[in-house]
Amino acid sequence: MKNSEVFREITPLTSENCFILIDRTKTAFNYPLHVHSEFELNYVQGASGAHRIVGDSIEEIDDCDLVLVANADLEHAWFNHKCRSGRIREITIQFHGDLLDGKLLNRTQFKSIQRMFEAAHKGIAFPRQTIDLVRPRLENLANLKGFDSILEFLNLLYILSLSTSVKTLSSAVFASSEDSNDS
Repeated sequence: MKNSEVFREITPLTSENCFILIDRTKTAFNYPLHVHSEFELNYVQGASGAHRIVGDSIEEIDDCDLVLVANADLEHAWFNHKCRSGRIREITIQFHGDLLDGKLLNRTQFKSIQRMFEAAHKGIAFPRQTIDLVRPRLENLANLKGFDSILEFLNLLYILSLSTSVKTLSSAVFASSEDSNDS
């Protein structure tokens, strides 16, 4: 049951980069429902009442939202819905799914990140407590360059992977059918 109105995004992430971070302030959500091969961590602030769509999950968000999508075929988007804010902040981090290869993710110190990526195959939303904990790191990451940015990014992933109250967004049936229908 794949939506024919889904846009396949070609992101600005190149093979030379570990990740890209886009920090923007906007007045509305105007990007279509889309998919892309890169994993995406998306932080939204100031968009209370907006709709978040991840797979077959459609929810109205609060003032802050933080979602990880780790599935190349999982549709996602945010739409204005009841959001009346004229100042929405969005920090989007896109990274290659193989940034941390299987050998590294199988190491003891990376197991929690591996489990988080597996859960994020269906999309996961982080609770407010976790958002408040990582918000300064997300904001700081935008100011870092080079190796320091990689260390901070890995630290961010690790902290997120320790969150015990993540919410799975899309149903397993939807996430699985998306994989099998993309030929």
